Amino acid sequence: GTLHCSTSTVSSNTPFGHVCGATPDGRDAYMPVADGQSPMRGTDVSGPTAAIASVAKLRNELFSCGSLYNLKFSPEELA
Repeated sequence: GTLHCSTSTVSSNTPFGHVCGATPDGRDAYMPVADGQSPMRGTDVSGPTAAIASVAKLRNELFSCGSLYNLKFSPEELA
């Protein structure tokens, strides 16, 4: 068979987290994991530009099934 890689968890990051222990970034056990290539909520402490620069370093051509990066802002952050 052929192995296809992806970071497109879409909404499966929640069930994946339900079977995953705690992670070194401070995520508690059984909580949702990060959404695709997006940073875990609260871990993008250097701002959105740094998060984008970080994910831009990935070799996305290796993800034959696609990749997902969400950039989310709260209304308070945009005020």
